[in-house]
Amino acid sequence: ARRFYAPVLLSAEDWGTEVALHVTSDLTDEWQGTVRWSLETLEGEVLEAGEEAVTVPALSSVRVCELDFSDQISAENRREVVLVYELWQGDERLSMGLLPFVATKHLELTDPELRYTVRETDGGFEVEVTAQRLARFVWLELDGADVVFDDNYFDLPAGRTVTVTLPALKGWTVERVRESLHVRGLANTF
Repeated sequence: ARRFYAPVLLSAEDWGTEVALHVTSDLTDEWQGTVRWSLETLEGEVLEAGEEAVTVPALSSVRVCELDFSDQISAENRREVVLVYELWQGDERLSMGLLPFVATKHLELTDPELRYTVRETDGGFEVEVTAQRLARFVWLELDGADVVFDDNYFDLPAGRTVTVTLPALKGWTVERVRESLHVRGLANTF
């Protein structure tokens, strides 16, 4: 729900190997930020990348850029290539999206080698999740507790980190969270 209700949204519209990136703002003031994108393999090798500064008037949408990857994507590699797009404001990544060029079931997904660290914060715990290869539809579960993570169903491109928070749990320590936590992606289900 965090991403669904975000006041500024980055989205991708695609037609085969062509993609348009849009920023939509529900804010009543002008918004400024940066859109970064990279066409990359599932292992994180960047084939092409760019960034665009963007200014979005209040309560409107802006087409930021149109990208044509017809020279980069072929029938031979389309199962192994994705577009990663991110919305930044200053040094803060507000959102990250991923666009495969085939249906997810046709991606050449392998074990993403998900790794995580857990640390205690003033209001609970933070879990930093990283992946060696693309992890689609990552989710977290905590044995022994019914907990709501602030983000719990996301794509994680190779080499990137996503930080997920969970509230304090009475009687739980960092060690107990670490031992009870399961982090999985789609490739870990088959």
